[in-house]
Amino acid sequence: MSAAERAHLDALVKAHAAGACVANAETQAAAKPIGDEPVAVAATDAATAKPKSPPKPNRQKVKVDPGTEIEYNTMELELAGTFAGFEKGTVFTLSNGQRWKVVSGSYSCGPDPRVKKVRVKPGVLGSFFLEFERVKTQAKVKLVK
Repeated sequence: MSAAERAHLDALVKAHAAGACVANAETQAAAKPIGDEPVAVAATDAATAKPKSPPKPNRQKVKVDPGTEIEYNTMELELAGTFAGFEKGTVFTLSNGQRWKVVSGSYSCGPDPRVKKVRVKPGVLGSFFLEFERVKTQAKVKLVK
């Protein structure tokens, strides 16, 4: 890469980082092929720009060796909304921001503002259960990503 090409590339990177990377006739004319591959200048337009997706939660993945023991603790939290029973597919948001989706179990009732406290209990083979105060059944759940 020549010094002129490197300077041009540095200018494009700085413009892109500043959010001002808009192609015009001058930048299009300055884009020269390097070897057999042409250098493309990214063009963005406010009308055609895709909306940014919300940031994903910071999740960490951990690899463990076979035979490693993992211990989960029971968490006692509160529901963020009103309890009105559950069925497969119901998503509960808890006071810590976690969202749990019911994968098994059901319970029918009308809205019950007295049911606020829940327990997230670990099961076997990585399963989890939600237990609700004043409700005698539990829901098998998984953490929603």
